[in-house]
Amino acid sequence: MARKESGVRPSGKTVVNVPTALVVGLALLVTAPGAWAQPLHRDLSSYLLLTMRRASVKNLRVGSPCNVGVDCGSPTPKSKCGVLALGNVTGVDGGQVVGDQVFLRRPGSKLWQLFRNNDSPLDNVQLVAPAPNPQPFDPPVIPGTCDDACNPDYAAMGQACGFPSPFPACDPTKDVKVVRGGDCLPFDTVPGNQQCDLPPGTYGSLAMEDGSRLNLQAGDYVMCLFKAGQDTTTTAYGTTILLPADAPSKSALRANNGSNLGADCGDLRFLIDGETKVAFGRGGLVAAEVCAPRSKISLGHNNILIGQFVADTVNADLNNFGRCCGGACVCFNDLTPTTASAGTIVTATSNCDLTALTGVSVCGLPANVVSVTPAEVQFAVPPGARGTCKVEFVSPAGTFVGNLTLTVS
Repeated sequence: MARKESGVRPSGKTVVNVPTALVVGLALLVTAPGAWAQPLHRDLSSYLLLTMRRASVKNLRVGSPCNVGVDCGSPTPKSKCGVLALGNVTGVDGGQVVGDQVFLRRPGSKLWQLFRNNDSPLDNVQLVAPAPNPQPFDPPVIPGTCDDACNPDYAAMGQACGFPSPFPACDPTKDVKVVRGGDCLPFDTVPGNQQCDLPPGTYGSLAMEDGSRLNLQAGDYVMCLFKAGQDTTTTAYGTTILLPADAPSKSALRANNGSNLGADCGDLRFLIDGETKVAFGRGGLVAAEVCAPRSKISLGHNNILIGQFVADTVNADLNNFGRCCGGACVCFNDLTPTTASAGTIVTATSNCDLTALTGVSVCGLPANVVSVTPAEVQFAVPPGARGTCKVEFVSPAGTFVGNLTLTVS
């Protein structure tokens, strides 16, 4: 995935010379977060996925130390509210899973730390953090967002997400149609470049044809609906889209198969007020914070999910990969080169702040860290690494496992 430049480049490179003995010590820190039982993270920025009432998630890989959870508690043991159903979900060091009733219904789950109040079997999960694990959960996750009877306070969750007050209205008279290879007149600010260049403002429904391209600027957009066809591309940076939706039978936000919404952390934010649906297809990229506390979200199949997803209920189909952008974790977006040999200096770039980095490993072996800046880390491929290697970044928050791999010959 190409790194998107924001126009602001951190300066003042900090060079870190790491002795060999220290490198070995850093490698041991991969499991350092588990040396103690961590309290539940109750800040919204720590969550990749948080629902108000329930969630069902299958075959999800979480590649950064962030949380998955259900906010409200269950008023009765047989209630469908406060339920988190997981199947073959894997996380990394420092990540937490939380729900009043958590059920692990398919084999293969590997979780760092579990918070729950029911006692269903744990045969299908490996819990990595030391005892006590699991730990009890005192709902709600975000204080003041749900009562004891499982009645969500959607306004409070919207406030936590940064909803404006009052929430603005869209303009149904200003629909935007994005066509493949064409402009979106009369709104387009750069005619003739085979894409829609849409300035911030208030619009009606936006519809993207299959294969079309949309370029958004930093700023706020108010729309009635946002629908992207198959294989569409939406580029943005620092963009907020406000959807004052109240149509339970419609999807206020939808992106079909093969579509890319943004590229990385900080690109897009969707704030959705009202009862509606959010749906993503398969084989796409969603780099966005999506806060829709009254809505149902379908995360789709085989998608890369970067950011945060807040909803009333969520279901996720198979084989999604996700990572969050908040909290104290470190992450990377690109590796250069992607094929290397022992001793090669590899540069990893990131839209996260990398200054909290404490170590790097390649194929499970400690790598010598050559230099660190907020946006870039250079490390040497360690002797003994070979084949298709996972690259892991270690910080006090836990271990980040990249979706990209490094081929070592």
